[in-house]
Order: sequence, then C-alpha cells, then structure tokens
Amino acid sequence: MENPWKDLPTVAPYGLVENLELIERFNQSAKPEHLIHTGILPEPHLGDPNAPIVLLSLNPGYSPQDEITHSDRVFVEACRKCARHEPQDYPFYLLNPELPGGGFDWWSKKLKPLIELFGRERVAHKVFCVELFPYHSVKFAHHKLRVHSQDYAAYLIRNSVQKNALLVAMRGFRFWEQLVPELSEYPQLFRLNSAQNVTISAKNCPLGFPHIVEALSHE
Repeated sequence: MENPWKDLPTVAPYGLVENLELIERFNQSAKPEHLIHTGILPEPHLGDPNAPIVLLSLNPGYSPQDEITHSDRVFVEACRKCARHEPQDYPFYLLNPELPGGGFDWWSKKLKPLIELFGRERVAHKVFCVELFPYHSVKFAHHKLRVHSQDYAAYLIRNSVQKNALLVAMRGFRFWEQLVPELSEYPQLFRLNSAQNVTISAKNCPLGFPHIVEALSHE
C-alpha cells in the first residue's frame, strides 16, 4: 500500500488533503481538550516499520510546548523522515537526545525499563509505534472520526503481524480491534495492566515483557 504521508503539506494546516475536511468539521463543535491541532505536524507512527516490537497507541498528545518543538528545523526534518519511513540514526526519533521536548520526555519515561537494559539507540531501532489517530490533541475523543489515513495504519499493523512481530496494546485496544479485527486472535499481542500508566515494564506487561526482552536481545 502506498504511504499517504509522503504527501504531507509543507505548510499548515498539516493534514492530508483527504483528512482536512473531516477534521475541520469535527473541530467546529469540539471541546478545547479534544480539538485537533493541525498547526503542528501529525505523528502517525514512530520508528522502523520492520521493527520486531510494535506498540499500538491512540494519538499524539498536545501541549503549548509542542508549538516550539515543532518549529525546530531539525525536529521537523526527523518527523517528516519518519513519516516517510526514511532511515535516520534514531528511527524512533522521539528517543533522540538531540531532539528534546515533550515527546522525548514522555517516551523516555514509558520506555525507560527497556532503555536501561539495552540503551536508547537500540530501543529506537527495535521498537515501532503506530497511532490509531495521527493528529495531536490534549485528550482523545476521535473514535468516531474515521480518517482515510487510518487505512495505512491498519496496513502497517497487518504487515507487522505477517512478520510475527510482538504487539503491545498501550491504549484503546477496542478501537484497534474495530480497525483490525484479526488482532483479537493474534497470539503475540500483549496487553498492559494499566492503560493510564503505559510504561513498558515487567510489572505492567508481565506476560509480554520477557518476549520483548528476548526480541531486543537479538541482532
């Protein structure tokens, strides 16, 4: 399937053309915390799609600090390269210590147990994350808003399943099941004990964590 994010506009609003009308219609009646922010770049996925560990998330968060981060030329370049699946030193670019910001801080905490075991760069190459909804908001409330780019998110997950990747459902698994129904029977999908604290740890993912460690151990 062709990657639609290759056509991401170079100026705001940063949304795929086929998504913008739906987003604008949603925002007209949305609460402030649910507003979809198209003034900053969407982040539909993070990392290498061929990674052996795949995280299923809901959507990127939003804070005013993101406006500053997303105005940085180096950050924007890394974000766009990732959207297009182009190689870079940190495929999971929000783990790159040269790109500080809210996303870096958040993911460094959630993946801290793995980073402590294997190092930041290895985790950045071996972990892939797909967002159910690719656009930023303070809170998620977009489960009824079906944007066209979600077909590509489903494609990425099905591609990972074909490669027998380990899948970890971080948030919104019922919505992921609606998008990719076969996930309910996939034997290498693991759930977290807490959907509020989505740290990937032995305590929060007791069944999956040993398999994740094993996958990260392999070259």
